[in-house]
Order: sequence, then structure tokens, then C-alpha cells
Amino acid sequence: MNIFSVLGGGGSGVTQVLMQAVGAYMRGETPQDFMKKLARTRPELNGLDLDDLEGTANRLAQQKGTTVDEVAKTVKQKVGGLI
Repeated sequence: MNIFSVLGGGGSGVTQVLMQAVGAYMRGETPQDFMKKLARTRPELNGLDLDDLEGTANRLAQQKGTTVDEVAKTVKQKVGGLI
């Protein structure tokens, strides 16, 4: 699983989730609350420990043979192309 498959594959799916994340941030929601709400409509997130986002991110990255830092770098590059 990669972050972009979870977020809808690209294009408007990713943009929609990013806009939801910005809205959640502006409302003062915690990342855990945001992810739990997102999981209601994104079955790809079911079964993940959304109370321990850092640990879950590290486990997923390790399963894919990468690091959270490398994933973050890739996300920043992809998001930069959307803005």
C-alpha cells in the first residue's frame, strides 16, 4: 500500500483528501480524529492503528522497505505538483 493508493490514486482524490485535512487542521481536529473520520469512507484504512499514527506509518514504511522520511519526501514532491 502506498499513500497515494490510500488517498485515491491521484488527481482529485488526493486533492479532496488534502482539502479535508486542511479543513480539519483549521477546525483544530487532531490527526487521529481526522484519520478516523477519513477511515469511515476509505476502507483501505480499516485495520490500521489510527491511535498510533507514527507507529503505523513506521510499520507500513518498513513493510515496503523504505522509511517514513523517504515517504514524506515523496509526498512533498507529489503535493508540490498539485499546488
